[in-house]
Amino acid sequence: MCTCKNCVYDVVALALNNTKPMYTVTKKGELFQKLASIESQCGTDIARELTRACIQIKMNPRHAVTGE
Repeated sequence: MCTCKNCVYDVVALALNNTKPMYTVTKKGELFQKLASIESQCGTDIARELTRACIQIKMNPRHAVTGE
């Protein structure tokens, strides 16, 4: 994958746009209980979306492909 600034930004934007937002307002105790399970799943979701975004941007960069 191209590592130019535009491609990197495109990957990040695409991955974030495809990641479920997790805004919550909870009591302090409920938040600590849920934190461990959310962190694990969130990390997995983000890794999956970053991988998908890298593949998509590699296949369809917004600039001419050179040197491949």
